[in-house]
Amino acid sequence: MNTAHTDNWITADEYIEGMVSVIIPNYNHAKFLPHAVDSILNQTYTNYEIIVVDDGSTDNSREVAEGYGDKIVYIYKDNAGLSAARNTGIRRSKGEFIGLLDADDMYEPSFMQTMVGLLQQNQNKDGAYCGYQFVSDEGILLSQIENRVFPEETLYQTFWGANYWVPESVLMRRRCYVTAGPYDESLRALEDWDVWLRILAVHPIIGTPDVLIRHRALPESMSSNPFTMVDNRLMVMKKHFGTIEDPHPEFKNDIHWIYSNAYFIATIEHLQAKENEGAFDFWAKAAAADPTLLTRSGVYYELAAGSHPKGSRGDLTGLDLAEKETLLVDFLTRLFDSSAISIDPSTQNEAFGLAYFNLGKLAYTGNKNGQARTFLRKAVSFNNKIAKTTEFVGLYARSIVGAKTISRLKGQG
Repeated sequence: MNTAHTDNWITADEYIEGMVSVIIPNYNHAKFLPHAVDSILNQTYTNYEIIVVDDGSTDNSREVAEGYGDKIVYIYKDNAGLSAARNTGIRRSKGEFIGLLDADDMYEPSFMQTMVGLLQQNQNKDGAYCGYQFVSDEGILLSQIENRVFPEETLYQTFWGANYWVPESVLMRRRCYVTAGPYDESLRALEDWDVWLRILAVHPIIGTPDVLIRHRALPESMSSNPFTMVDNRLMVMKKHFGTIEDPHPEFKNDIHWIYSNAYFIATIEHLQAKENEGAFDFWAKAAAADPTLLTRSGVYYELAAGSHPKGSRGDLTGLDLAEKETLLVDFLTRLFDSSAISIDPSTQNEAFGLAYFNLGKLAYTGNKNGQARTFLRKAVSFNNKIAKTTEFVGLYARSIVGAKTISRLKGQG
């Protein structure tokens, strides 16, 4: 669903061929801004322009930006938020391709060459996305990497449930923004998801698993505030899909899983913020919106690892699995004891079984083989069908032998 275009929005036929316009919105990120700008100046692809939009910074951002002279275009404006800053930069852009680089993030040197090359080789595609790795405040690489490439034919539907990109991981042809229109300046988070939905509804987009972005995980960022995130997520969803009670006609068959997924994401965000009561509230909403959520195995893996801070997913060092067992059992018990949802006993047992099975997977991955076997036996006690699956049999056997032994045997082979 497109927003109304403003009178001075960009046109499709006025651009410099092959040029990449990189928009850097900046608000009080003077200490990070040089890393962002330098990551562009160090590109192996050289046909680009850098537009830094200073959104009313009160630090020394102007001094830092002006130190680059004519290597960048510097625009200062009164503070109006991220969406307004991006709109200002896109209106000023001259390139055939438009990239968005937040002031605290960085391109790898081959980003432009890879992404422009991908689009030049696929003239029928209107945009491209790549993988990204989280880094700390200091720029140290963290464990979490996101580089999934989704089936192109279902990419739009995939994004109904969640936003899987960071802004800098995407390079769009100019015509995508002509179609989509400007960023919604009423949004204070997930404004990029809103635009991606508008673009994906119309334009074919291609992906590469190459990790070409360093995305900084800042504890004070908007995305780490679960309350801001859920409020804006629901605003985007209402705009595009309607509500569960009053869905837009084209989404009436999918509205329950769309909202269930959104509530589950809010559950994880609250766990990351150590807001466990808020997490349970959204867990209950997610299950009520679509009870089949309870029989999806991966949900319990996400819940158990949910308190990991952004950027550290996949690093199981120090994960207290006894504490996670308490959390999962509490969430399921409270849900089934409440009047919010009616679930038959067999489904309840299946849910507990899946919860323990995923605790077993986490324990094995963390080289806690004895604990893994304990969890796996508990899984079977709730749902003996699990014991007949190939995944269970393989995992239980590996927990007996041990990952280190298996690795050593592979090396000898």
